[in-house]
Amino acid sequence: MTSLKNTPVDFSVLTFNTWGLRVGKFSIARRIDQRLRAMAAEIRKLNADLIAFQEVWTDEAASFLYHHLDYKYYYYNPGRAAFKGYMGNGLLILSRYPVVEQKTIFFDHHTDWFEYYAHKGALMVQVETPAGYVNVFNTHLGSGNKPNHIQNRKHQLSDLLSWIGKTSQKQPSLLTGDLNFNPGSEEYGALVDWMREAFNDDAFDSYTRLHPAEKGFTFYVDRSYKSGALRHGINERIDYIFALCAKENRSSLELKASEIVLDNAHFPLSDHCGVIARFRICRKVTINDVMESLKVTQPEPV
Repeated sequence: MTSLKNTPVDFSVLTFNTWGLRVGKFSIARRIDQRLRAMAAEIRKLNADLIAFQEVWTDEAASFLYHHLDYKYYYYNPGRAAFKGYMGNGLLILSRYPVVEQKTIFFDHHTDWFEYYAHKGALMVQVETPAGYVNVFNTHLGSGNKPNHIQNRKHQLSDLLSWIGKTSQKQPSLLTGDLNFNPGSEEYGALVDWMREAFNDDAFDSYTRLHPAEKGFTFYVDRSYKSGALRHGINERIDYIFALCAKENRSSLELKASEIVLDNAHFPLSDHCGVIARFRICRKVTINDVMESLKVTQPEPV
């Protein structure tokens, strides 16, 4: 009789908005190069298996992070255009596990005039761990708190969720990134309603699951642009890692920890903090596995 192989694997994911806005030779965000060097050193200490970055607006910044963080696998598809969307989507994924599938979506709507020049959307990678495959989505929705900003962000969210919904539910999925809305918003409520309807097993906001009474701010106005109050106005939690699990998943996903990280008020690495979530993945035993384990090795004929 053969034994069933079902060894759990620890899998950690970090999401972080680098605040790396640079247009040509002009740095709009403050001290980008200095912060990139400092954040690479701090991120290495977290030892995440996969990192989802936002606001990596230049190839130079993407190359720096790739070469200084020592991850073998990556996905970077900025999708820059000649005019509309010429800055690209600013998204980068680094992974220690092999990337076996990768996809990109670009949103049709933008929330404000300057968002016209950012080709916002989402990246998706499927990574292969020893305990099965995991889908990871990295996104950055449009900013702004005016009614038209919210309405266009809802369109972006709807496109994103429709895209995620078309992904096979044979693998657990994680939705990460800067969603630019807080837990009390209409958009957050719409996302939670969608998760309840689309996933019949378990879907949750990783930080809220373990810290339901904490605010968990990930964006700080006093660390951002002087006009930052015009975009957000208050300190908020707008960066997330959502787990999306269905009964069809071939592997289970158990949340072990979720924390706000990269939070240094004295020398901010960004106007955002990072969020890290640590999971344990375990391959589910199928009926074929059981039948295979019950097989008795037959003696070779004499």
